Amino acid sequence: MASKEQSTGIEQINDAVTSLDQQTQENAQIATQTHEISMETDKIAKLIITSVNEKDFINPSKKDEFKNKKEDSAYLEKIVL
Repeated sequence: MASKEQSTGIEQINDAVTSLDQQTQENAQIATQTHEISMETDKIAKLIITSVNEKDFINPSKKDEFKNKKEDSAYLEKIVL
């Protein structure tokens, strides 16, 4: 009787260890994916910063010069780009 209980207990422990191992592997995979995403996001953020730094923006003190002009999207694109 004790032998069967021990065997059942060992089997339950093995199942628990297997389950923990699977979860650990899944967590490691998720951590790797998260790291890859963060690295790609960092690259994108740096590209955005570089792009913004290369552009000329309207000086806020000169914004009144544009009040009387049509502000359609094509006109604004020419100014910003």
